[in-house]
Amino acid sequence: MNHRTSTKGDHFAIAALICGIFGCIFMCSVIAGVFFGSLGIIFALLARGDSQKLNPPYRAGFILCIIAIVASVLIGLASIHNMITTYGSIGNAIDAFMQTLNETSRQMYGITLDEMMEMYQ
Repeated sequence: MNHRTSTKGDHFAIAALICGIFGCIFMCSVIAGVFFGSLGIIFALLARGDSQKLNPPYRAGFILCIIAIVASVLIGLASIHNMITTYGSIGNAIDAFMQTLNETSRQMYGITLDEMMEMYQ
């Protein structure tokens, strides 16, 4: 019988694979995609260690982590580009968002968010 014993690197490779999967799932949330992708790359590098042979979970985890980081950064850049082209600047986008929050708050509670914040200061 051929029994394969698990090594420390195998556990890191599985952790890298799991982080790569989570990174790809949460890549639309830019911060989570970059976080899980970066953490997975660290695990993948720890899994590799000094060995020249790369096991399949290592390769899959490393590739998924790279995809998660690149896609997250591209989604973040596309979002910033969309805000700038739509509103002229990020500051104008924030002002429009705050105006929408105030209008929604007035419709729901009869008082704007700014007025609520002034009451508690």
